[in-house]
Amino acid sequence: MTENEIEINKAFIKKGIDMSLIGAENLDTGFISDQICNQLDNQELIEIATALRSITQTIAKLLEERNTIPNQVQSGLIFQYFFDRAVEIFYKQYHGIETDSVSFNIQEVFDYYEPDLPYNIQQILTNRVGNIAALTSKLWGFMESTGVFDTPFNVWFSNFLTIATTIGLKFAREIDFDDESELNAFLNID
Repeated sequence: MTENEIEINKAFIKKGIDMSLIGAENLDTGFISDQICNQLDNQELIEIATALRSITQTIAKLLEERNTIPNQVQSGLIFQYFFDRAVEIFYKQYHGIETDSVSFNIQEVFDYYEPDLPYNIQQILTNRVGNIAALTSKLWGFMESTGVFDTPFNVWFSNFLTIATTIGLKFAREIDFDDESELNAFLNID
């Protein structure tokens, strides 16, 4: 990869993460406040992030080898899936639950799947789908306008999924795992 391609992809990752932060410029995409509620040991967090990065690179390479380049809608669904899985892994690690059972099967994206999380956490994730859809749409426009798509597929797509897992981990750190207010609102319980 050229130095220019490296810089383009660094800016791409930074832009995706920045778009997820709550702010005046991110009214429809921002949902992360950076107010940490759940803390893992830094080494644990680094290990999770490193494992997720490896998975994103493997998936991108497999898709490239099979000449299966997802379109914008498919990429958005895959992004949501990786975001949800990152939250699930964080939740399990935080609660001392075995994480080896968390798999990444792209076919699940296009079938029905449900993260292995309590219903109140699943409702919190469901309530962020609109933010993530807006984020992936705007991120796609950014990718088109800045030359990200000119870099190799396996690079930009793994970076796209890395944004999903990074914001998933950041979001999981903010969730009050005991809060049932969003689930109760959904169920119309006072």
